[in-house]
Amino acid sequence: MSPIPHDAEWYRTEYLKSAHWRWLRALRLEFAHHRCEQCGWSHDADSLKAGLQRQRGPLDVHHLVYRELYDVTLADLRVLCRRCHDRKHEWLEWRRLFQRQEDRRCARKLARLLEKKRDARRETRRG
Repeated sequence: MSPIPHDAEWYRTEYLKSAHWRWLRALRLEFAHHRCEQCGWSHDADSLKAGLQRQRGPLDVHHLVYRELYDVTLADLRVLCRRCHDRKHEWLEWRRLFQRQEDRRCARKLARLLEKKRDARRETRRG
């Protein structure tokens, strides 16, 4: 098994068109009864009559975890309407931004602690 390429273009143009992905996607859609697992929306006749398809878009299959693309299980996937899928990615992006800010805060705090420790060592050497 090869690791996931860090190339989003390859992922979109090659992997998402592969027989492996089409098979997994079809299985997960069937497992979820062709319904969004977040809000419950489906492409049924009532939704189509109400014009909800334009609001909700097509059903997407979202990866919860990315290990290796060819080592994906059905539990690693969720069926989401486009609206919920977009919201999920927005939430993930906010979480990544927050994590980066937290990492920077922790790094600054650690740097201050190390600086205090170094200053304390210098003081004990002088004194």
